[in-house]
Amino acid sequence: MKINPNQNLSNIDEQTSHSRNIGSMFSQIAKYYDLMNSLMSFGKHHSWRKKLIDLILPFSQDPSLDIGMGTGDMIIEILQHSPTQTIVGVDISKKMIEEAKKKIPSTSNSDIVLLLSDAHTLPFQNNFFGLITITFGIRNFHSPGLALNEFNRVLKPGGKIAILEIFKSDKLNVTNFLFQIYFKLFPPILGKLVAKNQKAYKYLPRSVDKFTTVNQLSDQIKNAGLQIIDTQATLFNHVNIIVAKKPN
Repeated sequence: MKINPNQNLSNIDEQTSHSRNIGSMFSQIAKYYDLMNSLMSFGKHHSWRKKLIDLILPFSQDPSLDIGMGTGDMIIEILQHSPTQTIVGVDISKKMIEEAKKKIPSTSNSDIVLLLSDAHTLPFQNNFFGLITITFGIRNFHSPGLALNEFNRVLKPGGKIAILEIFKSDKLNVTNFLFQIYFKLFPPILGKLVAKNQKAYKYLPRSVDKFTTVNQLSDQIKNAGLQIIDTQATLFNHVNIIVAKKPN
């Protein structure tokens, strides 16, 4: 693969500052990241990734790219279905990459490359990957629209991109009201008790509140030149999967 690991940070000062701040925050909680995800979602985050896999099967023989890979859960899911898959994982947090290296099984049948990279300026050639996945990451980006254009650039014609994310809802009902109370109160309390970092888990509900709705992100995906081919919602429509395709 033609990968330049030195080309891993943005040249845009504001974007780089934002990315570095995000990377620093996630590095602070990397050790507790998996436990916190399981506690906050009551273990459901694993089943959400499996649903994403179901929507993108069968796998392309081309390399896959997992963006904002965290501790590598999505890479592990892909390997369970396609053990010989070539996968590149990128993240803005060095500590997350270190945790992923501990978890991802080393096998002689697969080629796994983990890189520190800003998703807005990926160090890959055009039309390279057959699949791009991003789970619970795109709302952390400085410019999701710019990142989507970059994903389109490195995706092969006919390739797929699958996004799993938490979204706010504009609907006013009891279920959404209760979810908002839970989501704004529970993660910060857990963050303080378990991860010893309340600030990072106050950021979580704020990042969702500041992010677009699922319909607005769908529009940005289309504006980037991608075609939406499947969607699925769960957790009272707050957790959504969007699968899009790059036209041939």
